[in-house]
Amino acid sequence: MKKYITICLLAGLLISCKTTMTNITPAEDKVHAVKLGMTKEKVISIMGTYYQIVGQEASCDGPVETLGYYDYTNGMYKFHIQNNLLIKWEYSPGIKYNYSRHPE
Repeated sequence: MKKYITICLLAGLLISCKTTMTNITPAEDKVHAVKLGMTKEKVISIMGTYYQIVGQEASCDGPVETLGYYDYTNGMYKFHIQNNLLIKWEYSPGIKYNYSRHPE
């Protein structure tokens, strides 16, 4: 009986880890489908909902919001959104994931 409970607990743990890791599939696997001019919603539908808002700034053409997606090599893909459209994206190496900040 203990063996059965242990197997069930391990299986549950592995499944929960897989679910979490699927949501944060490496950004580099998805970024090639993103194109300038896409809407914010389209970028999120491609990249996933596991992002952080890492910047906001004022501009003559309207505010710019920056969404950040971590990769598995301690870097971040940053997507700059203005008037609901992607105007720029870039990769910033050496940014470690902050586990305390992510959308719920």
